[in-house]
Amino acid sequence: MSDTHRSAEWYRISAARPRLRRDVRVIRHVYLGQPWYVLADRTGTKVHRLTPAAQEVAGRLDGRRSIEEIWTDLTDRLAEDAPTQDEIVRLLSQLHQSDLLDNADTPVLDDLLERRDKDRLQKWKKLLLNPLSVTVPLVDPDRVLIALARIMGVVPRALWWLTALAIVATALALLPLHWPALTARGLEGFLDLENLALIALIYPVVKAIHELGHGIAVRSRGGEVHEMGLMFIAFYPIPYVEASASLAFPNKWDRAAVAAAGVIVELVIASLAFFLWIGAEPGTVRTILFNTMVISGLSTLAVNGNPLLKFDGYHALCDAIEIPNMAKRGNDWWGEMVRVHILGTGERRRTRMQTVAWERLWFALYPPAAFAYRIFISVTIALFVATTYRLAGVLLALWSVSLMLVWPTLKTAHKGLTDPRIQRVGQRAVLGAAGAAGALAVLLFLVPLPHFAVVQGVVWLPEEALLRAPQAGRIAAQHAEQGAAVAPGTPLFTVSAPELAAEARVRAARLA
Repeated sequence: MSDTHRSAEWYRISAARPRLRRDVRVIRHVYLGQPWYVLADRTGTKVHRLTPAAQEVAGRLDGRRSIEEIWTDLTDRLAEDAPTQDEIVRLLSQLHQSDLLDNADTPVLDDLLERRDKDRLQKWKKLLLNPLSVTVPLVDPDRVLIALARIMGVVPRALWWLTALAIVATALALLPLHWPALTARGLEGFLDLENLALIALIYPVVKAIHELGHGIAVRSRGGEVHEMGLMFIAFYPIPYVEASASLAFPNKWDRAAVAAAGVIVELVIASLAFFLWIGAEPGTVRTILFNTMVISGLSTLAVNGNPLLKFDGYHALCDAIEIPNMAKRGNDWWGEMVRVHILGTGERRRTRMQTVAWERLWFALYPPAAFAYRIFISVTIALFVATTYRLAGVLLALWSVSLMLVWPTLKTAHKGLTDPRIQRVGQRAVLGAAGAAGALAVLLFLVPLPHFAVVQGVVWLPEEALLRAPQAGRIAAQHAEQGAAVAPGTPLFTVSAPELAAEARVRAARLA
């Protein structure tokens, strides 16, 4: 067995005899014709998706066989296609974190799993990525959602979706007629303190309806929702619903519908606010409706509903195209391409990611597009904030650059330096990395790119450049072309002044 199949931490778990919890269900999903498996408890709140290779391991966790025996059996049967020891270690850690293992029967795993949890590191990481972030579960909404699902179940589910799409389509049809008024209103003053106070009142209400949309979609399809609460981001409350039970739905369109439900709800809210905004008189009500349109419409399309960010739109897309966990697997695919073709690790095809043409197309396109869009949206938001609060915009831009560029670069460098596959090729990997870094430096610093800036200014002519007629009159003829250079004394216009000629005749008559 090659060294790539072995782990330095294997001795910690090889004698353990873990077993899955007795209430765990195994649900079979099919993605692009290949089976995947989902482990879920009876409530559906603890869910973990497995590849076929991982299921080979999880299916043998019966509390009787040790991890060493399971791995030996798999390597005898699958040879090089068997999961590596590191993959088994990660799988057990993930199952533990998802609370799908019967911990009472796995005391040998405690040391490893305690290290894998990395509680202290995770707290710091969460604080940096989501400053002042606290999640507070409040209620079990399942009974309320059951009642709402029954009430809404009187109308066929397809009719609800068609109604929502009709409302949104009507709003889009009317949008061009009122676009000049909307653009004239613009986002000027959107970040003023008075307007921020309105947004602070509107956003939790919109978000609560959004989350109820997720919950009803889960409950109407047989899932359970037992947690609803508030996330405090910088002390600001944002409602949430634990809807992970949808991951266990066998039908991909059910999973996609749950993910898309919140986006559809917000677009309907934005459309209804738009209809009311059209007929509203200028004032507080019209301002509230405009803010509701921006929060439910623009922000939803740019962030929550955009599949290039890992929110609702992303999860709906993954289910629709049957590529689970596309972002991570796409990044892994790019990492494999760099290792094999640039660093020259020479990995055998059977040990590399097994993909089909449809997956490779998405893996090639999605990670670069998502990365570029994250940079774009972060910079755009930072610049928008800087128009009103300059210091906050600068700090937000620096924070975004650190999270989007500096931190991923450091993580990638650390992973490359510690990857045994890269360490084995030694100088070849160094040369490949140096060549790639040089090409990137040329692209960034030597290839000329368009650069421009838009600034406000005032332009005026010097006093001697102004042309004034000595008397009022009408232009009878123009002798010089527009924009032409003229010399002093060159005739420019012939001016007709009938009133002046009449006055001259009157004065001549008086003189006579």
